[in-house]
Amino acid sequence: LYDRGDWAADHDLANESLEQLLRDAPGSALANPARLLLARRHMRKRELDKAQAYLGTAAREGNRGEKSKAALLSAYAILYSASHSAEETYEAFRRVANDPEVSPEDRLDAMLRVGAKAHQLQWLPSAWLAYSQMEEAFESPKVIGFARVQKAGLAFEWVSRGVGSWEETRRLCEAVMDRQAVPLELRATAELM
Repeated sequence: LYDRGDWAADHDLANESLEQLLRDAPGSALANPARLLLARRHMRKRELDKAQAYLGTAAREGNRGEKSKAALLSAYAILYSASHSAEETYEAFRRVANDPEVSPEDRLDAMLRVGAKAHQLQWLPSAWLAYSQMEEAFESPKVIGFARVQKAGLAFEWVSRGVGSWEETRRLCEAVMDRQAVPLELRATAELM
């Protein structure tokens, strides 16, 4: 039932399989993964109330990883909701990013959204902080390179507003280019900048 719910192309068949699993084996180790799948499927259809119901149960009853995923998906439900503002979305992802119980993978996802939302809202210091924290919290050259490219882009915006200097911006770009482990596309973006 779980596999059919995970792989079935037909939305209704997948949902029916997962719901049957929850009815037949509510205490199964697959119950919360099924709830998370159902939540994702309902989110794709913009059925956010249904998704939140499954996420709430997974957040209460799940193991640490399931609770982490439920927290992140709840923030995405706010992002997809027409009734929430950009500020509320920013705050939802910020809470997930700052939750010590959230897995590193989910924290990175939330931090990326925090930086992007702050930038969209033109909260440039908040965006800078998000990318700086990402740069410090993760050892992945790709993550570090991405965070540095984003900071260099923010520096470009500041310079165009008369804050900062081109020399500082150039140093930020060079910090990306100097790391050989940074993926080529990020180094190329920094070089172009």
